[in-house]
Amino acid sequence: MPRGALRLLRQVARFGYLTAGQAAVLIGARPTRASRALRDRGWLVAWTFVAAAGLGHPLVYGLTPSGRRAAGLLPEAPQVPARVRPDRADALLSAADLAIELDHGGAAAWRTWAEQRAVTGGLSGGSQPPAGLLGTPGGGLLAVWIVLHRQRTGPLERGIDELRAGLGLGRVQVRALPALCASLERALGLGADVVPWTPPHLGDRGPLPPGWARGMPRPQGSGRAAGPGPRGVAVLRFLHRFGYATAAQVARASDLSRADKAVRALACLERLGLVQRCRPLGRIRRGSGGGALPDVWSATAAGLAAAGGRSRAVPAVPRRLRHTLALVEVALELERETGGRWEAERELAPEVRLGFGAGPGAVPDGRLTLGGGRRVLIQLQLTRGDADGQLRNAWAQRQLGLGDEVWFLCVPAVAGAYRARLQPGERSFIRIRDWSPPPGSRVLAEGSPGWYPPGGATPRGQDRGSGPPGRMP
Repeated sequence: MPRGALRLLRQVARFGYLTAGQAAVLIGARPTRASRALRDRGWLVAWTFVAAAGLGHPLVYGLTPSGRRAAGLLPEAPQVPARVRPDRADALLSAADLAIELDHGGAAAWRTWAEQRAVTGGLSGGSQPPAGLLGTPGGGLLAVWIVLHRQRTGPLERGIDELRAGLGLGRVQVRALPALCASLERALGLGADVVPWTPPHLGDRGPLPPGWARGMPRPQGSGRAAGPGPRGVAVLRFLHRFGYATAAQVARASDLSRADKAVRALACLERLGLVQRCRPLGRIRRGSGGGALPDVWSATAAGLAAAGGRSRAVPAVPRRLRHTLALVEVALELERETGGRWEAERELAPEVRLGFGAGPGAVPDGRLTLGGGRRVLIQLQLTRGDADGQLRNAWAQRQLGLGDEVWFLCVPAVAGAYRARLQPGERSFIRIRDWSPPPGSRVLAEGSPGWYPPGGATPRGQDRGSGPPGRMP
């Protein structure tokens, strides 16, 4: 076994979880060989549920039950933190960040809370104990808490009071995300030094929300990554943008060459509880030879969190199935055709709500930013709906600065009606373009009434909109 393997085993047991970067600092070497040796013995697993935007998908090491037992047999066996589970990963990784920052590599001067409890015995630290304690040059101790989410401060205050009395602490410190510091300073007063701090392992993402890992499997020592992996995270991010997609659309948007490979990848994510599938009702009666409709996939709340998303999960059954899936096709086509960057409706909704204030208008179906920075609002029309209302929305959205021009992509049977309703002053920034589903696309062919799930919108009303008054004459 490589010499660094036992050092890695000790450090992972000590903190609960470590990123590969943290492990490299704590053991003084790259952990690649050491982690492989531990995984081969079934003691270590490499998780990939932490998706740091712009920083790739860093591995997070954790111990299996047999790994924890092996760590307990080491000389001077490390103290394992309580409640080591995936939904506490950011808290545990932040404690490792703090130890590295304050102690320059995890020497004996820094004690994790588990190590401190082993020394002092009866102190519990309440429901929110500190991340650890640092020995000061004068022989004292500095207890440090980490706060990553908005919370009630009662448990934190009780934990501070218990440790002040039990350990005779003179100073305590609370490290918190900058946005949380003001409220903590008001609540704690002079009882603690509140320090703005962002754990380095977060990169430029926010901390994963409590309960994000509900449904994630426990590591079993298989040697394989227990999370979705880089490719799985890319699939989850795609579903986060659009809400729903078929396996064929997922394959086109990722590096999966065929739809059957995408089905296998989605089925794997489904077993992890990260995606869910909807089996649409009915069969196609016309177009592409008929046949059953393909499954439609969406990300669960755990899947969105694993991909770094903050939006709510969509319902398992979409309300506007045909329009939703057609919009994915439009986005893929326009990005390929123009080289532009697509922003989906879910990404635009907060900006539109802010712009319209108390009288919200319909959110555009998408926005395409072209190479020169020109922004094009996209509206997809599969039925005529309320043409005047949709054109009013387009006019108002441009007036508010959401885009520089508007493209209405209409199926041929609808395009004529929109061109007829377009007023002369709008022709300079509104374009009506014909759009048809890709040849052979069964899922977008005109179907039977059963094609729409119970309780969903009907074909007649699915694109109806009512925009704010004041359309340009």
